[in-house]
Amino acid sequence: PDGQTLASASRDRTARLWTLATGEETRVLAGHRGPVNDVAFSPDGAYLATASGDMQVKVWTADGGEAFTLAGSQGAVTTAAFARGDARLACGWNMWSYGHVTLWNTGSWEPVDRLQMAHGQLVFGVDFAPDGTLAAALSAGYIRLWKGGEEITLRGHGEAVRVVAFSPDGGRLASGSSDRTIKVWVLPDQ
Repeated sequence: PDGQTLASASRDRTARLWTLATGEETRVLAGHRGPVNDVAFSPDGAYLATASGDMQVKVWTADGGEAFTLAGSQGAVTTAAFARGDARLACGWNMWSYGHVTLWNTGSWEPVDRLQMAHGQLVFGVDFAPDGTLAAALSAGYIRLWKGGEEITLRGHGEAVRVVAFSPDGGRLASGSSDRTIKVWVLPDQ
């Protein structure tokens, strides 16, 4: 969040922190037993979450110390995102042909909700809008949104949606797909 540090995920079971100004590696975060699939900074930069194929999310402090291990769900963790406006962390988990998103309270580090996908809907990416809307990129070729208790589906890709990212104002959502397209969605005001 400070624009000075980059975090990277790696198949070698580590995450790494880099100084953007120099390109130097500053820390190696080791402790996962499977590939690290995604990394996410908390909005205040105090924490970094690492999502791994070892069925765990590790939460690290800004100085690289391991603070928490989040587990309890079956399957590889493919993605993680912190909410910008409240105390939530969303993690996408996949096992066989089922995916789900677990929401964690970042004050207590306890799970607060589990959003189950239908058969064949693996979760590849998640992101939060500033207003707390959650988006999930699904293997079935569409995007699922949760906004204020309502569930919305965005269809338009021909293959798996791999990544989603909200604009800073939350008015648009970008999605990237295995169909080799990127789409920008204008979201309705509610």
